[in-house]
Amino acid sequence: MSTSFSRADRIASEMRREIASLLHRELKDPRIDPLIGVSEVRVSGDLSIAKIYVSLDKDDAVVKETMAALNRAKGFIRTRLSDSLRLRKTPELVFIYDDTLRRGNRLTGLIDEALARDSLSRDTEEE
Repeated sequence: MSTSFSRADRIASEMRREIASLLHRELKDPRIDPLIGVSEVRVSGDLSIAKIYVSLDKDDAVVKETMAALNRAKGFIRTRLSDSLRLRKTPELVFIYDDTLRRGNRLTGLIDEALARDSLSRDTEEE
């Protein structure tokens, strides 16, 4: 059984690649952390709005500054997307912070810490 993607899904996929490239190659704003990633893009069915989920494993101040800079750069990013995607109307961009990376790293740290404590307690029991 073949999987079919809607036009919005295909555009979202292409937008994700293009925006990631723009953020790393063309956008030279020092307030945008170079470790930012585009985790997902969701385009509405009528292609009027694109929600861009960006991930960054930094403290709240850096995240807030990066998100503000992205929102200020919306026009530039949208213009570049319009040039590369050749859509009749480029969707309105909405940047959303995705904290999945930060939560995942926090959980990994907690697991590592628990394993280290467990290993230490086993070592002291053996002595």
